Amino acid sequence: MRSVKISRLEAGMVTAETLYNPNNGTVLLPEKTILTDKTIAWLESLQISALNVEGDLAPEELRQPDPATIRVRSSAEFKRFEREHEKTVNLYTASINDFVLKNKMFEPQRLVKALMNLVSGKQYRFNILEMLSNLKSYDDPTYSHAINVALLTHTFGKWLRMSPSELEILTLAGLLHDVGKIMIPEKILKKPSALSHAEYEVMKTHTLKGYYKLKNAEVDPRICEAALSHHERVDGSGYPYGLKGTELSAFASIIGITDVYDAITSPRVYRDPICPFKAIALFEKEGLQKYDPQYILTFLENVASCYLYTDVLLSDGRTGKVIFINRDQISKPTVQLSSTEYIDLCKAPDLYIERML
Repeated sequence: MRSVKISRLEAGMVTAETLYNPNNGTVLLPEKTILTDKTIAWLESLQISALNVEGDLAPEELRQPDPATIRVRSSAEFKRFEREHEKTVNLYTASINDFVLKNKMFEPQRLVKALMNLVSGKQYRFNILEMLSNLKSYDDPTYSHAINVALLTHTFGKWLRMSPSELEILTLAGLLHDVGKIMIPEKILKKPSALSHAEYEVMKTHTLKGYYKLKNAEVDPRICEAALSHHERVDGSGYPYGLKGTELSAFASIIGITDVYDAITSPRVYRDPICPFKAIALFEKEGLQKYDPQYILTFLENVASCYLYTDVLLSDGRTGKVIFINRDQISKPTVQLSSTEYIDLCKAPDLYIERML
């Protein structure tokens, strides 16, 4: 048996013992569960840090990327985006560490300008979701996750037709939502094995730590609220206060969604990017009732629409093109298999989109 960080799990590994939810003690995975990409992504969305799996350490071997990954990563515009993204991560790391750890003056406009440089006025062949899911895996994802959530949140805000001034505040809220994690002890934040219940309780305090740090710096109250409540859920199952329904602010609801989406789809050394329809299916599995319906449906429908007319591989080996998004089950669109053959995946419960081509 060995303990493996979630970011290093591979499909096909087998759990060596029952995995319990550190928050409430419920069983997440029984012993002897064979892991899939979807299962691993689901665990990441639940903030599970590590898992005990069977076997000894194996040599590190990278899988051959799929055609969609190769196409994106080999393009000149992606390579340019990747370089600019890394510069932005480095700028954010230095700025936020100065603010949190050295109590220096916080300059949010400089960070927002760097973020806007990644997306504003740029004509990319690939959408921002494809670009983010194909970035390199960072050893410490704390800072890159903040950049990714900010970019996803900016995109989401545009889908919601927010005004430019409101969109800027929302983007900054996405950037700063996890600022409290920098104040969590490194032995917990970077622990290579699973967190104990007590350690998980400490990890959860990052929402309160971030809230008070931002509030004391007189940051916009909407940004402070997003830092405090982005792990709350409208059904009351979140933390730190178990808020329900309209008790959640709009910014907290929005960033709660983009935070989970990035946790699911972020690049990993040992797997290709998660298929967006698998990511959508994980939201559906977790329960859409956990999220504000006016936001979660808009987000998932727009994510799916980004992949209309994209070639895909189905789980039974057939290939086709996504031609229609089914609102009743967004993860299961209608796929055109040939000039005369179509399949509505909603009517094929055992069939799903395996990956993009």
